[in-house]
Parts: sequence; structure tokens; C-alpha cells
Amino acid sequence: MKTKKAKNHYEDWNVSDCYYFISTSVENRQRSEEMITEKIATHLDRSYDAIVCRRKEVLGILTNKEKGIHNITPNMVEALKQYRADTNVPQRHLDIAFDVI
Repeated sequence: MKTKKAKNHYEDWNVSDCYYFISTSVENRQRSEEMITEKIATHLDRSYDAIVCRRKEVLGILTNKEKGIHNITPNMVEALKQYRADTNVPQRHLDIAFDVI
């Protein structure tokens, strides 16, 4: 079920929410994008569309704004930096999770 306005709709995304979004996307990269999006939306109490938008934001970060959206938030950049440092995730896994390739 796709929610129009979730509880946290007007709330900024903090680094923790961004980190959860990134880690869940990467860890579930083999599953359907719809399933991952629903899982994240439910956990963060955000709308389905908000998660899709954040996916495009990470795509923008990973491609230096060549793809995705150009509105990059500092918290998403910081969360991606932290996730990379914590996990040493291969770039290919990020690329697959966020449709870079």
C-alpha cells in the first residue's frame, strides 16, 4: 500500500534515517525495488514516493549529478560516507543498489 502523506512527511531526514535507507537498499539489492521501497517506507514512516526520491538523490551523489536529482542533502552525503567507512562496501554493490549501472 502506497501512503500519500506519512507521519514523518514534513520532517527532515537525519543522518540515521539516511544511513538506514542506504544500508537497507544495499543489503537487499537482490530483491525487487518495490519490496525494498515498501520496507524502508514502513520502517521510517515515510511515503513510498519519498523513498523513490531519496533513491534518485543517492544516484545523483554516486554519479556526480549526471543522473538522478541534483538536490543533494548534506545528511545523505554524510550517511553515505559513514556507510562506506563502516562497511567497506564495494562500489559495485552501491551501483547495483542505486541503478548506476
